[in-house]
Amino acid sequence: CRIIVSPAGKKDIPGELLEEAVSSGDSVLVFDQWGTGEYAPQGEEYEPHIRQHHNFARALLWLNRRLMGEWTADWLLAFAFIRKELKNADILVEAFRDSAVASLFAAAIAGDSRISLQLHDAPQTLIMGENSPDITHYFTLAMCIPGIVPWGDLARAQELVPGNVRYIEPHSI
Repeated sequence: CRIIVSPAGKKDIPGELLEEAVSSGDSVLVFDQWGTGEYAPQGEEYEPHIRQHHNFARALLWLNRRLMGEWTADWLLAFAFIRKELKNADILVEAFRDSAVASLFAAAIAGDSRISLQLHDAPQTLIMGENSPDITHYFTLAMCIPGIVPWGDLARAQELVPGNVRYIEPHSI
């Protein structure tokens, strides 16, 4: 089974990836994470200097919630759904940018060795370097994860994933 997700919603998933997944004969699950795609807040236009999901992510902070946590919960629900419907199926995750990070956290929590990740355009670390590019319009505010770097950054999360993790065209923060 394949799960394909993008932080901008289903419309942002490359058509050739969907066509390849469907033609492979695998079951395919495509969903919009909470607050994205069809579930995005209505009427929120993005100014050139404001990231996608900025106001939505900030509003969650007032509720002591994090957008990355909500997306991780969405991934855990998707994994549980597949386990219920396709009990012994191998799961191949194709996730983009911020969604890839959420899928990484969910796979670490799920602890299922039959979940493999292909993380497209995702960071391998949340530590900004001297030569870090301007990612203001590339990643969303979901990437604001307080306390993650002292805990061990994304490398530690990757170590907790029992299945395979593959980065495809990784991006720096």
